[in-house]
Amino acid sequence: MGIVEVRQYTLNPSKSKEFFTLTNDYGSLRKELMPVKGMYSTEIGTLNTFLHLYEYKDYDHRDECRAASGSHPEWQGDYLKKSKQCMVEQKSAVYKPASDLLKAVGWNGFEDVARQTTEKQGAGVYEFRKYRVKGTGMNQLLSAMETSLPEFQSAGGVLVFVGLCDVSEDPASVLVIWRYDSMQQREESRKARPPQSTEQANLLAGCILDAPSICLAVPLLASPMQ
Repeated sequence: MGIVEVRQYTLNPSKSKEFFTLTNDYGSLRKELMPVKGMYSTEIGTLNTFLHLYEYKDYDHRDECRAASGSHPEWQGDYLKKSKQCMVEQKSAVYKPASDLLKAVGWNGFEDVARQTTEKQGAGVYEFRKYRVKGTGMNQLLSAMETSLPEFQSAGGVLVFVGLCDVSEDPASVLVIWRYDSMQQREESRKARPPQSTEQANLLAGCILDAPSICLAVPLLASPMQ
């Protein structure tokens, strides 16, 4: 497993429709130039936001891909020139997959998630949950997740990714991404999950700083994962 970059662009509300139209139109070129795994528009959370995921073998691979897109005349002269006029702010964070945890819960990579989503009818809803971890709480959190995630999976929803932050403004953080068929299915899935034991609740309370930040987003038409 390599690294996963999550890029977050805040858009001018009056230009968000133009941005997403452009991004869908140039979706094939993005896939040709970069290993994009998902592209999303937020529905709940910080609105008018574009989230996109990339999986690289390592940082050298990332540099190679960005160099290729940086020298591509259509990407630079057409898409970026127009799309940047719609943006207010850009952020990026890089995560290392929680390899042992993902292996333990049966995760088989983004391609497998994409295959599962194509078998479903219509686009789903993606939940991005970010946990800020106390200084020595990372192993505790991952241990708690190894117990709880299989139970959550059995209640409904597809686990898309779990990553440990490598570079970002929130360095001690964990990102968990889920995919649901709809917002209603997410609600029903959460209700169906078994209640946390006192031990689990105390364990989580001891390793995270506060409640996780959550946003819900829907995939663009050009997104590999629907």
